[in-house]
Amino acid sequence: MSKIEKFNNEIKKCLDVLEKNIDSDTYQMKKILIQIAPFITQEYASRFKKIAALYALKDGNITLAEKLDGNSLSIAKKIKKSTVKRIELLIEKRKKQLEI
Repeated sequence: MSKIEKFNNEIKKCLDVLEKNIDSDTYQMKKILIQIAPFITQEYASRFKKIAALYALKDGNITLAEKLDGNSLSIAKKIKKSTVKRIELLIEKRKKQLEI
């Protein structure tokens, strides 16, 4: 096995771990995302963007998620759901302010 193949296997393992642990400790997973980002090859670029977009959504960063992978149907649905939830919260907050 060549060094490049070993490297690609390690990147694949990191992406697998990130996908499996989306619902766990976000801080640690974000650190891993940041650390492996410069080493992502073209082969894994779209998968990396999707995973990064999911973490961005989990953090409430809709704009970043949209920039990373806004064309993906699953991400687009989650962005829409998150946006609707945010708008509902803003409406409720405004109602309380106006005492309606």
